[in-house]
Amino acid sequence: MILSFSTLIFPWSGHSVYTFLVMEHSEVDLDFFVKIRPRDFEEERVYNQRGKLKEYLLEDISGLTGTRLIDDELVNKYGFLNNSSVDGQLPAWQIVSLYSSFPDIGIDHLKDVSWIQDTFLGDSQALRHSKIKVRPIEVFEGDQSFLYFAKKSSELLKVGNEYWGLRYLGYALHYLEDLMQPYHTRPGTVWELVRYPFDKNIRILLQNAHAAYDDIMTYLILYDGDRLESIISNAKPIYFSSYEQLIKEAYMYSHSEFFKVHDMIKSLFGDALYSSALSMEDFAKLAQQGKLDNLINETYKIISTMSSVIKGFVTMQLDNH
Repeated sequence: MILSFSTLIFPWSGHSVYTFLVMEHSEVDLDFFVKIRPRDFEEERVYNQRGKLKEYLLEDISGLTGTRLIDDELVNKYGFLNNSSVDGQLPAWQIVSLYSSFPDIGIDHLKDVSWIQDTFLGDSQALRHSKIKVRPIEVFEGDQSFLYFAKKSSELLKVGNEYWGLRYLGYALHYLEDLMQPYHTRPGTVWELVRYPFDKNIRILLQNAHAAYDDIMTYLILYDGDRLESIISNAKPIYFSSYEQLIKEAYMYSHSEFFKVHDMIKSLFGDALYSSALSMEDFAKLAQQGKLDNLINETYKIISTMSSVIKGFVTMQLDNH
């Protein structure tokens, strides 16, 4: 059954923009410039370094085109997040926001990372970006991805490496945001997952349901930006005693929301999920008809909680340094 999970993992859309909005509406002061420096330290985490990824992992890539750090639909309004550095410096808020999308550019597409991946997945993207829980079974390592970068960020900030400390903070936020997307904690119902390997229609249904919910964030940024910002602004920081407690509580909360979200997605989009992925226009049309309200309200509840968790985490991370 785990084999089926690997084709169901997509990222939340709009990581960089959402992270920017949370930073903008938090009490953390990131309004200062940071000197860029190449990566001059060793680490144990293994990355995909094919093509330009090796260079991207070592150097600052702000200002480059074709990196996919900002979703195409959001570039017109939020392209400034990818502004080039000035005199070798970047605003702290830009480093955290822009690089919160970085883990999705291909660095986690690896082989031979763990026995789970070798046996079932063939690729480590799903392994590193999700934490699947189906009844008593828990698999995948999205929580460990968050923990690695949260701790590495703290270590770097402690020794005065602001650029990489903030950049790795952005990486950590990516995995935290991923684990607060319910489909990153459970791909489908037990019955759907049992049928998945043998039923093409179920495979299409679950893939399109997951993709549709990932795109909700971009839809809200584009079409409901004022309310989204209000939800984020009003979210109060939630603090945890440890990184481990934080990520455990985060993904368990997300998992608890799965069935409600999944039922809404299937009820709302119906047979369309058996054909093709939904577009922003599909979302807008349903919203005009008043059919998207319940799903949006439930999503805002998740976004509010996620924003509170992120505000608390970032505040503690930076206040300690």
